Order: sequence, then structure tokens, then C-alpha cells
Amino acid sequence: NVEITYYVHNIMIRPKLNKCRHGIFFGGNQDADLFIWGNPDDKNKIYYTYGGDVEFFPATNYLNIGTSESGVTGAAIQNNTLALFTDQGIYSLKTSINTNSESLVTTVTYPLTYVKDDRGHAYPNCDVKVINNNPFFISKDNSIWELTVSTFRDDRAAKLISERVQEALKGM
Repeated sequence: NVEITYYVHNIMIRPKLNKCRHGIFFGGNQDADLFIWGNPDDKNKIYYTYGGDVEFFPATNYLNIGTSESGVTGAAIQNNTLALFTDQGIYSLKTSINTNSESLVTTVTYPLTYVKDDRGHAYPNCDVKVINNNPFFISKDNSIWELTVSTFRDDRAAKLISERVQEALKGM
């Protein structure tokens, strides 16, 4: 058998990657792919590596999250799900590993699901924190929320936890 590997050096993507300011490891069998975001010119794009090689970002390995006006503001892993935040919403990303039964070629994809549209993490320079496997984030009205369900699919997974101190947070 002969195995042929095709590789093209994409010089157009490197400047975009170099402007990204945030990253997290997620995906595959051992959270081996690097997801990066925070490029001010492509606020809603997340770029990711392939096959655990942190130096290889294929030109097609990116996700558009939300709109160009609502950039990615944070990410956190909860069990086997990557929660992705914009200032206007929450998305979930899972790893899908498929092996072709005939060719035995394994592919890894990342299906993206829209979870919540009126609440998101409003502060891109303030990390989403994970405590006891639950992500905590701050919304546009300065309220603090916790994602409490490990298989979050809708807004029922988000729980407001700052009700008692909400008035003090509004002044911040």
C-alpha cells in the first residue's frame, strides 16, 4: 500500500491566527486539539488544529460563532462538551469521531449547537471560570450565571446565582 499525504502551506491564515488571544484544548480522545479565538478582525471565528498537532491549522478548520458583531468572549469545558460564549448567546460543541468501515479512515468533527440567545458572557478579557465542573459567566447586565447541567441543551441549564447581590453588581 502507498500512502500519499497532501500539504499546502497556507500563508493567508497565519496572520489571522497570530492575532488570536485566547485558547483552550478540547476534542479528540484526549482533548488534543487547540481552539483559539480573540482576533479583533475576526471576532466570531474560532480556529482549531487537527489531529493533536498544535502547529497545524487547516484552512477549513474554523467555526463562525454568532454574528460578526458578537465576537467569541469565552469558552469552558464541561464534561465532554465545550461551552462557547458570545456576548449574545451560548453554544455547545461536542466531539464526533467517525471511522469509515471500508477505508478505516477516522475523522473528527465538531458539531455546533445553539443553546441560548439572550444571555452570554459579556466580557472577553474576563475568563469564564469552571468550579466543580460548572462554568460561571457574567452577562451583559452584570449578573452572574452558572451552567449547571452537564448535558446542557437549552436555557434551563443556566442558573442565575447573583440575585442577592445584583444591585451592587449593576454599579460595576
